[in-house]
Amino acid sequence: MKQPAGKLREFFFGAADPRAYALVRISFAIVALLNLIDLWPDRHAFFSNAGLIDLETLRQNTTGAPFISVFYWIQEPAGVTAMFMVAAIALVALGCGYATRMCAIIAWLWHCSYVTRAFPAMHGWDVLLRIIAFILMVSPSDRKWCLDGLWNRKTIQF
Repeated sequence: MKQPAGKLREFFFGAADPRAYALVRISFAIVALLNLIDLWPDRHAFFSNAGLIDLETLRQNTTGAPFISVFYWIQEPAGVTAMFMVAAIALVALGCGYATRMCAIIAWLWHCSYVTRAFPAMHGWDVLLRIIAFILMVSPSDRKWCLDGLWNRKTIQF
């Protein structure tokens, strides 16, 4: 029987099944994309300078807070639509396993950005999506169930 310290070491530093990471990545991408689709009709109301929340008021109320939001700089309706499209493309690519690290970084920045700019539209799952995006951003990305594995002349293994 293993000692408690050995079990703890095995739990945190032992081998992990890469299919679990792939399943989390794919599930996250689907749920985050559904969330983005839900926000799509109200994107200009919540995220642009023509919307409900005045950007200057938001900046005054978050002064000194370490919030990241690309919507501090992109305020026009066309720019907001473009940011939604970039996020959607990154989430689809993340789900398919293409450039997973970069897409996970974009997904994390996306979730930080829209939660900061449109806090009235925020729900509890938005915080969870932001946390999971961060976990995906720092977790190992394997070549299981992904396009990167196919394009690198490896087969998808089940």
